[in-house]
Amino acid sequence: MLRLLKFLSLIGCVFALQGCAQAAVVSPTVNVDVLAYYPADIDESSGLVAASGRYWTHNDSGGDAVLFGLDKATLNVDHEVKLPGAMATDWETVTASDTHLFIGDCGNNRGARRDLAIYKVAVDDLAKPIAPVEKIDFSFSGQQDYSKRKSHDYDCEAITAVNDQLWLFTKNRKSLTTDLYILSQRGTPQRAVKQQSFPVDGLITGADYNAQTGVLALLGYTKASVWGFSFIWLAPTNSASEILWEKAVRLIVQPYGQWEGIAWESSDALLLTAERSALGPNQVGRIKVTTLPEISIRH
Repeated sequence: MLRLLKFLSLIGCVFALQGCAQAAVVSPTVNVDVLAYYPADIDESSGLVAASGRYWTHNDSGGDAVLFGLDKATLNVDHEVKLPGAMATDWETVTASDTHLFIGDCGNNRGARRDLAIYKVAVDDLAKPIAPVEKIDFSFSGQQDYSKRKSHDYDCEAITAVNDQLWLFTKNRKSLTTDLYILSQRGTPQRAVKQQSFPVDGLITGADYNAQTGVLALLGYTKASVWGFSFIWLAPTNSASEILWEKAVRLIVQPYGQWEGIAWESSDALLLTAERSALGPNQVGRIKVTTLPEISIRH
């Protein structure tokens, strides 16, 4: 972790000297070490989070409202929790606080959904085969147009818990930026208020905040489908939990895959999950962020 922090600090110092407000566009490559392949009934793993002694994942849409628990040592599925009070319309992300797990039913490919929601499950109930849920209904402040369209700024596939908030990161197909919205972990309905935009140069599919190190990880991929690649942005935060984007760095993830879920395993390792696609199987893997190669900075 010390090497990672030095790495981020170096990038920040270079850009401070240059007076640049944008993040450094650096692209060292990190390789995914495949750890396990999911069974056939988890073919669209869209989120990943650690809670209650396990990792948890879920399918994307169209199936039952079920959480799959993964043994932390083997990453094999060893528990399932059914959520009869939830609808799996388009589950895209999962995160957790100390007390609750939050599932983002916020996939909104065409921008027409008026039923965006986050399902809230008590961590203490995750040991049960069936668990009750609370529902947080929300909408995006500023959205007026609910017509179906390809390019809009109101799709969301990445949510992470930060202190007593939920941070939502949008998947902006036209601008290739991501917008940060914030919700409370309590109360319904809510209006998600836009805070900032970040030039990620791609489409964000996952997020995880490490409360111990203050480093935010954003997972995504480039818009180009043929010559594209997956990537991870690492951005430190300060004591006020403000994202220091001028110190953010980008890592290219190999092999290219439909990587959708991301979770900090430790201060220097991340776990990724992939949906089954033409790019590869449904799987879970690890990347290390302490063995970064030499980098060059493009201005």
